[in-house]
Amino acid sequence: MPAKHTEWVDNGPSMELGERAGARDIVGTSRHREVCALIQFTASRRFVLTRDFSDDVARLRAYNQRRLRLRAVPVSAIRGTVGRGDLLQSSRLREWTHTQRYRNILRAMSAGVSFPPVELYLLDGCYYIRDGHHRVAAACQIGILDLDAEVTECLPTTDSLAAAWHAERTAFERDTGLMDPHVRRSDGYALLRRQIAEHGWYLGERGQPPHSFAEAAARWEREIYRPVLALLDRFGMLTRLADHTPTELYLAVCDHKWYRSERLERDVGFPNAVAGYARLQRPGLLGRLLDCLEVVTASLHALTEIHFGLNLEG
Repeated sequence: MPAKHTEWVDNGPSMELGERAGARDIVGTSRHREVCALIQFTASRRFVLTRDFSDDVARLRAYNQRRLRLRAVPVSAIRGTVGRGDLLQSSRLREWTHTQRYRNILRAMSAGVSFPPVELYLLDGCYYIRDGHHRVAAACQIGILDLDAEVTECLPTTDSLAAAWHAERTAFERDTGLMDPHVRRSDGYALLRRQIAEHGWYLGERGQPPHSFAEAAARWEREIYRPVLALLDRFGMLTRLADHTPTELYLAVCDHKWYRSERLERDVGFPNAVAGYARLQRPGLLGRLLDCLEVVTASLHALTEIHFGLNLEG
């Protein structure tokens, strides 16, 4: 039997089949929700650079490099610069985003013009821009979630936490064949592995055992991971919380789903978990009131069952 984190994995045949109706009911088409999401999205479209490549390479002694394949990189993980330390200053960055060149690229990307892949370095979970500062900034402002990039990985010394992260990422990609998930927390790839293994176990219980871990990973991505990201996107969370990668938001929803299921003593399901997590990100009194109302309702339901059971015994 899997550990307690099985609550993270959908209990139905698949999320698309087992929870599609619930997702449709929860997401809805409220105009008020769309307006709120648009306001928060507009406020979150900020391009910020916080890390200098030269400093981090020296600090982590990451002098060995290897080229990775062309891949889609989450814009939210691009937080460093190579050779443009001046852009780490907010005042200089504001001036830079008002140049004619930047406006031309922004206008072209908004119109759907294709650009060559950007060139990035990957170090300690963060991407650093070697070539393509204007394109990354424009993508961030427009709300593009990922960019095609030629990536060079910089490998830190083997006795650092950063080296452990690189080893976990490499092993995850090799064993699963999945290149899209990107998580910066140190235990992130281990958590994803656990979910894939548990989903493979459930597939076996349903008479559909995967033939390999890579096959289980492909089924998990198609039946669990992508549907949850689609729900997050419908709630506007992928653009509202622009400092987090989609994979990091997925894991946050999994945490919320498990704790909420434990608190209510029932599996709340991913659609409810996404809705609840989105509500928690809503500032103000309304989000807290709705959260409390859910707990009170569940408590009253439990008391009713206890009372009904005592009456039957009496």
